This record gives sequence, C-alpha cells and structure tokens, in this order.
Amino acid sequence: MMHRSLFVLFLLLISPVLAQATPGHGDGHDDDPRTCAAHDTACLIDAFHQANDGEPLVVRLEAGTYPLTAVDNEDGAEGPNALPRLTGTLTLRGAGPGATALLRPQQAPQMRLLFVGPTGTLLLEDLALVGGEALSNGGAIHNEGTVSLTRVDLRSHSALTGGALWNTGVLLMQTSACRLNAAEILGGCLVNLTPGYAEVDSVVFDSNSTGLSDGAYISTGILVMRNSFCTRNVTDISAGCGSTGGNAHIQDTVVSNNLTSTYAGGMEIFDGAATYQRVGIIGNVTAHGGGGVLALVGQLRLVGSVVSGNRVGFPGGEGGGIDVWNPTLTDVTLVHSTVFANEADVGPDCHGTVRSVGNTTIGNPAGCTVE
Repeated sequence: MMHRSLFVLFLLLISPVLAQATPGHGDGHDDDPRTCAAHDTACLIDAFHQANDGEPLVVRLEAGTYPLTAVDNEDGAEGPNALPRLTGTLTLRGAGPGATALLRPQQAPQMRLLFVGPTGTLLLEDLALVGGEALSNGGAIHNEGTVSLTRVDLRSHSALTGGALWNTGVLLMQTSACRLNAAEILGGCLVNLTPGYAEVDSVVFDSNSTGLSDGAYISTGILVMRNSFCTRNVTDISAGCGSTGGNAHIQDTVVSNNLTSTYAGGMEIFDGAATYQRVGIIGNVTAHGGGGVLALVGQLRLVGSVVSGNRVGFPGGEGGGIDVWNPTLTDVTLVHSTVFANEADVGPDCHGTVRSVGNTTIGNPAGCTVE
C-alpha cells in the first residue's frame, strides 16, 4: 500500500539517525585517572560524595555491572535513592551501554537510582541504567539540576510518573535509548515539567507504557526533539507516543505503531504551541479519536510532515489522521504536509477545522473543514 511505501521512505531517510540512536561504544577517551572496577559499588558511591564535597570529578567505570542493592538516602516525598543525592558536578564514563551497567537487582529495595539536586550536574556517557523502581517520580533519574545523557540505555525502570526520567531542570539526551519503562500514571519514559527544558537528539523511545497516558513522554515545559524515533509505546487512555502542553519543536522524527485504548494513538497537544517539522506520524492506533494526532487546546503546526496509515477502531470514531476537538480553542495549520490513507468512521483523514497552507494534501477531507 502507498502509506507503507511512505513509511519505508521515512525509515530510509532516518536510518543513519537510528544507527546513531542505538547506543554503542564511545570513543574511549578519558582525561581522569580515577577508575572504578566492575562491581565496586562502594567506589561509585564514594565518587558522588567527592563530587559533592569538592571540584568537578570525572570517573571511568570499567566494563561490568555495578549492583545497587541498598537504599543510600531518603528524599522526603520523593522516596528512597540508591546513590547519594548529587549536589556537585560528576561525570561517569562507561565502556559502552552494552558493557557497563548501573543495575538495581529485582530483589533489592524499591528505589530510584539517581537524584540530582538543583545545584547538581550529572554527565553520563557510554553506560546503561537498569531496573530503577521509584515510589514517586523518575525511576532512573529525578532531575532538578542538569543532566546530560550520551550513548545511554535507559531500560526496565518504573515509577508513579516518569518511568525512567522526571525533569524540572535541564535535560540533554543524545544518541540514546529509552525502552521498556513503565509509569503508573503518565510519562512511560519522561516527564518534563515547567520550568524544565528537555533537548532530545537521536533518541529511540521504544515499548514504554503507562496506566493512564503519554506512553513515551509528556512535557509542559520546553521540549526540543530531533532525529528521533517513537514506536510501540502503549497507554490505557491517550497519547501513545507523547503529549505537550508547553512549547515543543519536534523535527525529523518518526512516530509509528503506538497504541492507546481511548484517544490519540500517536501525538497529543493539550495546551501551548507545538511545531512538527518533517515528522512522520504513521501506523498508530486508538479507539475513539485522533488516530495520528489529537489537538485539544493550543496551536499546532505541521510543516513538511506526513500523517498516514493511522486508525480509529471503534464505530463512530473520529479523526483517523488528525482530530481537532474545539476549533475555538485550537489552531491547527498544515504547511506543505500530506494527510492520507487514515481510517475512522467520521473524518477518516481529518475531523474538525484545519488551515491549509502551501502544497498540502488531505486525501479524504470528509468530516473536515479546510480553510
């Protein structure tokens, strides 16, 4: 079918990105003599204390597992942490995300791995974070300071919100993966809340899940996403991939094969302003409305983007491609974009009111007002 051919084209265009976003080995550079041997968790804990007490510290972690088996500290309502709360500046460099792992074993107490305070700066390179289980927010990392993740694999974490990451500070992710994480309420991988700033480049969000909404992420702060891939995420209610309520710019990204039980199979905007530039929203599924995109409130611009092969499955469902709930509160503009081969009983490609600019194509405009 035509939309499958288009999906293949998108994959070809971003295949170099996906190759980068699958975490691999770094360049092996190390400008600090300090090294922690594999399994030496005490050395790792000591590095946090030294960073908090003195100058910025760089530590090389040898290949192997660093098991986190006991609670180091409690952080009030945010619950227990496996490693000391970071208030200084610390860089941890592993031997690659397939070689070096900070791991909470299943039999260990329920606790997140890392907490970064407002004055803290944490830089992680070439390693994996595995198995965090927070009582509240952020199973792997709760960040109120600055966190940079480069070639990091975040997997198998769980939390109330933000299965892997919870951010109100500055979060930079590049060439990394966030997969197989779960949140009870929202943000299977990431919650980015005002005044948080999250910048994501060449990241794969894969097979995350929530009990309510936002399979991969939710952002009410500032979100910049480039060259990324959001696929096979699942939620019980809405936003299979993610939703935004602040300012968001998403470009050169594919959102595909996400699933929700109620609304917004792929993406959702519930407030603020969002731009999707050269984004492919393909093959997402929901039950009642917004197979590809659900626009509730705010301003949404799709520029040079494709919405195709999305589906609303229940009888009477609306907006197989794009569903605009309230045109008085929502402004959706399509610029040089294509919406076609989506499925829904009402408005198969588009439901509601959209503005069309430039060379925009809507395959089946039935049920849609195009201005």
